[in-house]
Amino acid sequence: MLIRCCKKNKMKWKRLLTRDANVLLKYLVIEGIRKGPSFILPEWKGVHNQLWTWDKGETGIHYLYSELHEFSEVVKRKSLKDKHFAEQYKKLSKNICDNVVNNIKTISKKVDNNLTNQEINDLFKQFCKEYSRLGETIIMPLEEIQKSVLLKLTDTQHLGILTSPDELSLEAKEELERLEIIEEIELKYKNLFLNDVKVVKDELKKFPEIHNKIQKHVKKYCWIPLNFEKEVWNIDFFLNLFRSYLKDFYDYRKRKEELEECHKIREKEKRHLMNQLDEETKILINLLGATAFVRLYRANIFSLAFYEAFPLLKEIGKRVGLPLSILKFYTPIEISEALIKNKKLFIENGKVRKDSFVILVLNNSYNQYEGEEAQKIIKMECSKEKILDYNKVNGMCAYPGKVKGKVRIVFDAREIDNVDKGNVLVCKETNPDLVIVMSKCGAIVTDEGGITSHAAVVSREMKKPCVIGTKIATKVFKDGDLVEVDANKGVVRKI
Repeated sequence: MLIRCCKKNKMKWKRLLTRDANVLLKYLVIEGIRKGPSFILPEWKGVHNQLWTWDKGETGIHYLYSELHEFSEVVKRKSLKDKHFAEQYKKLSKNICDNVVNNIKTISKKVDNNLTNQEINDLFKQFCKEYSRLGETIIMPLEEIQKSVLLKLTDTQHLGILTSPDELSLEAKEELERLEIIEEIELKYKNLFLNDVKVVKDELKKFPEIHNKIQKHVKKYCWIPLNFEKEVWNIDFFLNLFRSYLKDFYDYRKRKEELEECHKIREKEKRHLMNQLDEETKILINLLGATAFVRLYRANIFSLAFYEAFPLLKEIGKRVGLPLSILKFYTPIEISEALIKNKKLFIENGKVRKDSFVILVLNNSYNQYEGEEAQKIIKMECSKEKILDYNKVNGMCAYPGKVKGKVRIVFDAREIDNVDKGNVLVCKETNPDLVIVMSKCGAIVTDEGGITSHAAVVSREMKKPCVIGTKIATKVFKDGDLVEVDANKGVVRKI
């Protein structure tokens, strides 16, 4: 019945993002988005309509144009009325994120295989409540505000500078610590690390000082790729990475200087540009900067909170007969029901959802579809980008420059051995998992993202030409294509 209704009244959805995502965590995020950021914006009652699609391994996130416009107007009015709004939003959102992680840690410590299913379910409900709070911190992309601000700037590049975070990103901090380790490896253990990973791993135990440093680094940052449906970074991953640095004669000293100087230079540029703007534009830029900071900070917290929940989720998996890799494609309601009724969930059902599943929220009414029904919804409601030219794509300049190189389409940092220095990285979007690959490339091209996106922020830190928001680069180009990236014009073309 609902499918017929949708067909009769096709909704005007805007596809905001394409992600690699699972059902469990995104269901909880949907719940948070439905409530909205009442902790800072009580006049906004949440997003009442959402469309999330899982289609052939890609997760599409859609919202109504009308609600996005209304949300943007509410946020703009609030910001101009209260000049401290942006800073408060940033501070409170960060506190919520940190509290969620700490609370989930506490929940996981209570997990015991002697607990009853009901007791485990009670812990699971607490986890769900906590994780959904992360969704409440989401302020939708403020594209209309961004466009109005760009009109006040003499150069679109200035928006990226003005909205850049005041502190180094977590990815930059991880990279700096990693570079310190590789510096020590080159000075003291270079010959060892030129061996095969298995040999390195076996021999490393004989050198407790560097072994302990690497182990601590792995433990501190292993969770980074989880929000992007990747496996944790284990010690093998980092050992292979260190080997690639040595093999490629990577100039880590230069990279360290770039990262350390980037923040100082950026702050100086930001102050200079801000002094040239009127008060209203300054307020809106602070708002865009705050939302950019929270978005990137929250992306890492999504991963860390999931990681801290592993003891609980793996215990649930044992009881319902599923590995975590499949359990996460079931909804919280289905998982709770299986626990309470002592039922088993089926692996095949979870696998199917990666390729054909829909969560549709209409006027706060939740509906889900899978298989053929899901495909009907996707076909009716989701328009696909048409490709008119298979030799060129256009996007926005995130960082200027002109580079020629061979294309490498990358989805996972573990593909780093397939990437040669100077390659042009082409991907759907960048994320913390891909920062390591980005550092090796000559230029970066993405399907998605705006001036304040992850790719834009990191490309500026790395000073690498970057074209964002092409929509179709991963479909137009293939591995090995020789291309010219003219980031100044936002154009990438085959040569």
